[in-house]
Amino acid sequence: MSLNSILDSLSEDAKSQLFERLLGILFKSKNVDKADPTHITRFLHLAKEGLLKSSECLNTMLYIAASMEKEETLSILSEKAEFSRLYNVILS
Repeated sequence: MSLNSILDSLSEDAKSQLFERLLGILFKSKNVDKADPTHITRFLHLAKEGLLKSSECLNTMLYIAASMEKEETLSILSEKAEFSRLYNVILS
């Protein structure tokens, strides 16, 4: 199952919670140099288009957060049963 299809299956509440937690990682991390500039550009484009809580944006945020703070990202994904499939995808 693709990351986007897993994200599409999440409830709106779960998506909002995931968004908030990932945004916290993106704002606090000092490891911006580890993030792929293509993903950052994509994230900024989606934000500009008002698509911050879309599956595509969450997918992009997951890749950025995992590249910058993998352990913290995995910790967030292990907190809720709804995120367990995301955890497995990011871990692989």
